[in-house]
Amino acid sequence: MKALSLSQSKTSTLTLPLLIAMLAMVIDHVGVIFFPEIILFRYIGRLTFPIMAYQLVMGYYHTQSMFYYYNRLWLFGLLSQIGYTLAFDTLDFNTLFTLLLGLYLLHSIDKKRWEWVGFLTVLVVVSHRFDYGMFGIVLPTLIHLMLTHVPKRWQIYFLMWVYVLWNSLFVFLGDLPLYQLIGVIGLPIYHFYHKVKLIDMPRYFFYLFYGWHLLGLFLLYGFLYF
Repeated sequence: MKALSLSQSKTSTLTLPLLIAMLAMVIDHVGVIFFPEIILFRYIGRLTFPIMAYQLVMGYYHTQSMFYYYNRLWLFGLLSQIGYTLAFDTLDFNTLFTLLLGLYLLHSIDKKRWEWVGFLTVLVVVSHRFDYGMFGIVLPTLIHLMLTHVPKRWQIYFLMWVYVLWNSLFVFLGDLPLYQLIGVIGLPIYHFYHKVKLIDMPRYFFYLFYGWHLLGLFLLYGFLYF
């Protein structure tokens, strides 16, 4: 997700990792909706969330206003919920809401505000209603801790190791499939290539794309099968 800025820029930069995340997301959702029996689509889709979580952390570091950053995720999460609910026939909350909670947890812990303890307790109860659940909500904080407490030359190795351990816990608990581990590849993709800029896109394009492509896939499914 593009970091919030108070500047008057009308564009957002499409980087190589964001392009990979978007393509992997579309492939994943095409598989869920049209080809649920072909597991390869789900494998490819595992690259998306780690890249989004890493981008969220970078956005946190560079934003000039946490208020607008929170509200951007909230607004576009709300708009995207229409396509998410229709495409997947669920009342659970979409990935942007997962990132919103992840941002709040990260921000609270980073600023040593102790309400995060109670917040985390509540998350244990309600996290199953959010895409990626507790795994996704906590992942940005883990990425932040690795980036701020590990020497730069070792960061990517610790990031990947922590991702595997954190993911394995939820695989063991039965909350995530084993193939979710493939997502670890998304971390070095972002870590090494996030500065590879491709083209400028309209402002908020990345947020809008999430909801738009889900709604588009839902409408296409209805056109083809009803």
